[in-house]
Amino acid sequence: MFILPRRTRPLDLEAEAADTKSKVLQIVEVRRAMEGEAASLAAARATADDLSRMRAALDAIDAAVAAGGDGVEEDLAFHRSIAESTGNAVMVSTMRYLGEVMRSGIRITRANEARRGDFIEEVRKEHHAIFAAIGTGDPDAARAAALTHMKHAASRLQDADERFWTETEDLAVDLDAAR
Repeated sequence: MFILPRRTRPLDLEAEAADTKSKVLQIVEVRRAMEGEAASLAAARATADDLSRMRAALDAIDAAVAAGGDGVEEDLAFHRSIAESTGNAVMVSTMRYLGEVMRSGIRITRANEARRGDFIEEVRKEHHAIFAAIGTGDPDAARAAALTHMKHAASRLQDADERFWTETEDLAVDLDAAR
């Protein structure tokens, strides 16, 4: 018997926390790949109960934002409901595993979007477009809607002024320290 050295290091999500602009944009890239496929699979496989859960999650986002909240948990629940609708347990587990990194990224993107009312409405429309495409059972349209959402999220982040990123980096460090 002999022991071989480990070939890869385990994924360390703590080291990948969304504490800089480049990290947040990298998270958006990963989300684009995962969420595009999840939306496509959900469109092909979602049941009426799945669609009800997605609708409830969308309504919860709207209610949280209307009440002055950030809607982060509700946003995560919406994207998680899409993953659950795929019927793919590995997809669900991966989304759950990435949840902490996604939470940090969503918190920052939503903080940026909250600075402008038009951004909030754009995100709302993008979420509803994903839901509508899934609801019609069109995998290609669902994938396209999810990819568009992630593309626009990246654009909104790219357009944020440097002061936002300085404030956000401090916010991310404070949030990580509080955990």
